[in-house]
Amino acid sequence: MAKRGNEPEEPGQRNKNSCVHKMRIAIPSFFYKPAGGGIARYVDTLAKIFSEMGHYVDIITASYNGKKTEREGNITIYRLPCMNIFDNPEDNKEKSRDFLRFLKRYSKKNPDVFLAQSFHTIVSSIGHVLALNMVSMQTNIPIILNVHSFIQEDKSSDLKFQLIHNLYWDKVVCIGSHLAESIFKRGISTEMLKSTYPPVDLRLFRPDLGSKWLRSRVDVSNEDFLILHASRIDNYDVAESKGVFVLLKALSMIKEKNVKLIISAAPCIPQFEESKRETIKKIIDTGKLLGIENRVFVETFDPSNMPFVYNGCDLCVLVSDYENCPLALSEAMACGLPVIGSTIGGIPEIIDSNKSGILISPNDSVRLSEEIMKVIKNRKKMREFGEVGRHQVEEKQAANKICRSLLGLCESVICKKKVN
Repeated sequence: MAKRGNEPEEPGQRNKNSCVHKMRIAIPSFFYKPAGGGIARYVDTLAKIFSEMGHYVDIITASYNGKKTEREGNITIYRLPCMNIFDNPEDNKEKSRDFLRFLKRYSKKNPDVFLAQSFHTIVSSIGHVLALNMVSMQTNIPIILNVHSFIQEDKSSDLKFQLIHNLYWDKVVCIGSHLAESIFKRGISTEMLKSTYPPVDLRLFRPDLGSKWLRSRVDVSNEDFLILHASRIDNYDVAESKGVFVLLKALSMIKEKNVKLIISAAPCIPQFEESKRETIKKIIDTGKLLGIENRVFVETFDPSNMPFVYNGCDLCVLVSDYENCPLALSEAMACGLPVIGSTIGGIPEIIDSNKSGILISPNDSVRLSEEIMKVIKNRKKMREFGEVGRHQVEEKQAANKICRSLLGLCESVICKKKVN
């Protein structure tokens, strides 16, 4: 590949101080934009920052309308029908074969490392994770597994842990230390594990964007106090797990009519559109039953507009009963919002209780309504929460810091592979 203009040196070129000077990083992920959600946002941020640092990034993800290859500067996006494992899952065996064929061709581009996103979780397509490991072994390309969420105890949980434990990952990177601890307790060695936090691009998520963008698009006034809930609500179970209905009930206990709720429903893949519409209808119907239908708005925003959404609101609430380290809370804090989260999973790693926000037990709508009112009545405390929260994200989750750490990890596994 010839260099053009300011394009970085060819990936794989070495200098005297490192095994790899400029890298080609392959990121296989079933989830990527235009779909929303934490994994898609995570991949997008990594790709952008890695690229800005001079590396090549190849995102290998699902296509919903035929095979496509897109290029955005140093980022190449391979959109493959065989990665669309939620459409006709009975065909996933053949899709895994197609994925293997693609990887064998793609490996000739000599990527330096595979950074696979949650490849252990979708057991209906176990062939994909086996294909990735097979190509890694055949080509000696190191492979790192990113684990984004806790593994719920169900009929497939043991298999998911086995896919982490017994396959040929060079490293397992967990999003959050609580998650890493849970993986360690299931037998993964500390030498294999690394924990990090989801990266936040502080250039985009900042507290000085004003409220005009959002409030001109939603039927609210400047005097209204806006609570934001931002998450995937692809189906009813997900919405319930994210605490949406607990939040609706809490809002119904707050009698001030100017306190309103915006539910930002992340974009979803085509296979989930119908269940998402059904879930939104249930949310709206619940609002009617509780007498708050005029105070609840459900909207889907383009992910690129989320910094303006946060800036247009006064408080962010996510009281999930099952969660790891949700990006929505970190992004809200980066935008200077006070936050309320639940005392489960990795949320206490994100929120410093009574300093950057409030932690409450999940499924407690009475306590939630009380804490919301305390925030509303103490604007000085709101500002303090927002300032501390912004500083906390700067210290722990700044995208440049996270990406430099991950690049160091990538280089270490590449060097080790070359030595061995």
